[in-house]
Amino acid sequence: RQELPYGTKVLVEPSQNIPPIGSYFYATDFNRDYVVWGPHEERFDWLRMYGLDTYRYLYDRRPTSDEKRNYIASRLALVDWIVMDDTYVQWYNHLPAAEYSVMQQHYKDLFDGRLGFSLDKTFKVYPSLFGYEINDDSSEFTFRLFDHPRVYIFKRTTS
Repeated sequence: RQELPYGTKVLVEPSQNIPPIGSYFYATDFNRDYVVWGPHEERFDWLRMYGLDTYRYLYDRRPTSDEKRNYIASRLALVDWIVMDDTYVQWYNHLPAAEYSVMQQHYKDLFDGRLGFSLDKTFKVYPSLFGYEINDDSSEFTFRLFDHPRVYIFKRTTS
């Protein structure tokens, strides 16, 4: 187990699958919303968490592609770590490229190391039955995402 120091700047995507970090991990309150919503949202909760609103802002068709790219760059510039699950990675991969190319390119560039971050760790918990693990990577999309998404942790490699 590795803990990030107090005040570490982390980018998270608003998702019902957000990995438990900050007080969501160590002092869970089931009556609280831990999702960092909004295109300019941030929360200081042991970690300084910034949202990359891949749903409400980037899924919206009104902002131009340049506005979306600038928004992504502005959010990445704030942080040293990215913690996310594969919900939006998978979702945008299945949407039409003509309308969602900015996000598709963002994820491609992030995983290819072209955004100044490298993949530090990834986690995936598979379902099991009677002690036998079931690799369901090829199963239906929403079953995997909502029940047990893959989690990615990226670390800044350039300043």
